[in-house]
Amino acid sequence: MLKHVLNYLSVSVFAVLLGIVSIPILTHLLTPREYGSYHTFIALVAISNILFTLNFHTGISRYWYEEKEDKPAFITLSLFGSFVILAIFTSIVYSSKTLQTIMGIEYTWIKYLILLVLINIFISVYSQILVPQRKSKRQAVFSIVKIYTSFGLGLLLIYVLPYSKAESLILAQVIVGVLLVIFILKEIRQYMTVAFSNAHTSYILKYTGPLFFYSISAILMAQIDRLMLTNILSSAHTGLYSLAFIVANFFSMFMGAVMTAWTPNYFEDMNNEKYFSIKEGIKKIIDIAFLIATFIILFGDYIGYVLVDDKFNSALKYIPFIVIGLYLSLIYQLYGRAIGYAKKTIWIAIIFIIAGIVNFLFNNLLIAQYGISGAIFATLVANVLLAIGGYLVNKFILKYNDYIISYGVKVFFILSILVFIKSFLEFRSGIMIYFAEISLFFCIVIYLMKKNIEEIVWLKEKYFAYIKKKL
Repeated sequence: MLKHVLNYLSVSVFAVLLGIVSIPILTHLLTPREYGSYHTFIALVAISNILFTLNFHTGISRYWYEEKEDKPAFITLSLFGSFVILAIFTSIVYSSKTLQTIMGIEYTWIKYLILLVLINIFISVYSQILVPQRKSKRQAVFSIVKIYTSFGLGLLLIYVLPYSKAESLILAQVIVGVLLVIFILKEIRQYMTVAFSNAHTSYILKYTGPLFFYSISAILMAQIDRLMLTNILSSAHTGLYSLAFIVANFFSMFMGAVMTAWTPNYFEDMNNEKYFSIKEGIKKIIDIAFLIATFIILFGDYIGYVLVDDKFNSALKYIPFIVIGLYLSLIYQLYGRAIGYAKKTIWIAIIFIIAGIVNFLFNNLLIAQYGISGAIFATLVANVLLAIGGYLVNKFILKYNDYIISYGVKVFFILSILVFIKSFLEFRSGIMIYFAEISLFFCIVIYLMKKNIEEIVWLKEKYFAYIKKKL
C-alpha cells in the first residue's frame, strides 16, 4: 500500500505546489469578480458531470471487484449510455432559456460546459480502470500532466487571446481535455467490446441509480454555496469564498490521496474479514487527518497572506471553519466505504439528500444576512449531518463494528478547540502569538509520533527500501 500512497500523494503534492504557484498569479491577474465567475463555472461543471450523465458510467470500478470476465462489455455499455444521456441534456439546455438563466454563466460558455462534461466521462472511466488494478503511478502521471498543462496553457491564452481571462482559463481546460481523451481512447480500447447485456444494464441501474441521488446531493452540497453566493450577493463574494476554500482544501488533496490508496486494501480486507487491519487503517487515516487539519487551521492564513493578492486577504479568516467541515466530510467518507461495500447505496443517497436539503435551506436563509459566514455555517451543519448519518447506517442498518466514532469525535473536539483559539487570536499579533501557535502544533506532532512510533519506524524502513529499489 505504501507505494500507492506515495504515488497518489505525489499527485496531491504537485497539486498543492500548483496551488501555491497559481494562487498569487490568479489573484493578481483576476479581480474577485472574475475569480468568482471562473469558480462559478467550475462549480457548474462539477454539478453537470453528474446531472448530465445521471452517473451512468460510475459503476465500473465497483464492477471490477466482482472479478468477472465481461468487464469490456460493461465498460462499453457504461460509456455509450453516458453519451446518450449527455446528448439528451445538451438539447434540453440549449432549448431552455430559463435553465440558461438559472445557470448564471455567459451563453457562449455553455459549449465549454458540455465539452468538459464529455471529457470528464472519459477521464472518470480511465481512472476507474486504473484504481482497481493499482496502477497508481500511471494515474499519478496522468493527473499531474492534466493539471499543469491546463494551468500553463491557460496563462498563455490569457495573454494571446482577446477573450476574458476567465474564458481563457476555461478554454485551456477544453483543449488539454481533448488531447487527453485521444490518449485515453488508445489506452482503454483493449477494455472495450460491443456486447450489450440486460444483466449489465440491471447492475448499472441498481448500483448507480441510488448512487446518482447521493452524488448529485453531494456535489450540490459542495458547490451550491458558490452558486447561491453569486445569485444572492455577487460573484465577488464567490471569489473570496472560493479563495478561502482552495487554501483549506489542501487538506482534502492530501487526504484524497490516502483514501484512494487505501480503498483497494479496504475492499480486500472486508472480503477476507480482516477487521483488525481495517481498524488500524482507519486510526492511521484519522491521525493523518488530525495532523494536516491542525497545520492548516493554525497556519493557513499565514500561507494565504504570503500567496494571495491583498484584495483577497479578507477571505483568509474563514479557512479554519472550512477545514472543520472538510474533516467531518472525511469521517463520513470512512463510513461511506462500508456502505458502498455493502452495496446499500440507497442509504448513501438518503443521507446526502437530507444533508443537501438542509444545506440549501440554511444557505438560502443565512447568505443574505451573514454573507460568506452564512454559507460556511450551512456547509458545516450539513457535514455534521453526513457524519451522523454515516454512523447511524453503519451501526443500526449494516450492524458493522464501529472503529471510527470514538477516536474521530475526540479529534473533532480538539480541532474545534483549535479553531476557537485561532479565532480568539485573529485580531492579535506578535511573537508570543506565533510562538503559541507553533507550540500547539508541535505538541500535537509529538503526541502523534509517540502514538505511532512503531508505524513510523516501519514506514521509514519501507520508504528507504522503496527509494533504494527505484535507484
